[in-house]
This record gives sequence, structure tokens and C-alpha cells, in this order.
Amino acid sequence: MNHKFFQSEKFNGMQNDEIYGYLESSDDLLIKGDVNGDVFCRGTVYCSGTVTGNIRANQVQLYHSHVAGDITCRKIITDDVSDVQGFIIAESGLVSCRVGGEITITGTRRPAIFIE
Repeated sequence: MNHKFFQSEKFNGMQNDEIYGYLESSDDLLIKGDVNGDVFCRGTVYCSGTVTGNIRANQVQLYHSHVAGDITCRKIITDDVSDVQGFIIAESGLVSCRVGGEITITGTRRPAIFIE
């Protein structure tokens, strides 16, 4: 599968905090701007920005975030300010935010969520 990742660029000395395309990381990932595309992370996604796409990660932590897509992870933690317009599937977690889809906490019975 051919994935494209476009780095943000500087315009007139200012950083453009928007990423378009598929974003993949084998380590922890901090998202503070806007991501327009799916996110795959083998570590933890710390998000205080906007993701328009699905997130699949080992762990997800949302703080003042907006996610328009589904989240699949082993563990999720959210604050009460964030919102998710999609489904959340996790083995464990604490979800305090608004969710526009269903929340499914599976326990450890579904190892298919594990990201190698």
C-alpha cells in the first residue's frame, strides 16, 4: 500500500499546523494541529488538536480535541472538553467526552485490537 505523508511547511515565517494524508508512527505521537487523514501509531497518540480521519493506536489520550472518525485502541483516556464523532473501540479506558457514535470497551477478550 502506498501511503503519502505531507509535512507541514513554513509560510512567511509562520508554521502551518495542518497535515494532509496518512500519518504513521512507530513511537508516541503528539498532535497539536489539524490532521486530515487516518492516524496509525504503535505507541500513544496524545491529541490536543483536530483529527479528521480514523485513529488506530496502542493508547489514545484526548485533551481539548475533536476527532471526526473512529478510534480503535487498547486504552483510551479523554477529558470532558473533547468530542468524538465516530465509534470508540478499546480494551480499557476512561471516556468523559461527547461521543457521536457507540463506545465499546471489550476488556482483554479481543486481542485483535493489539498493534504489533
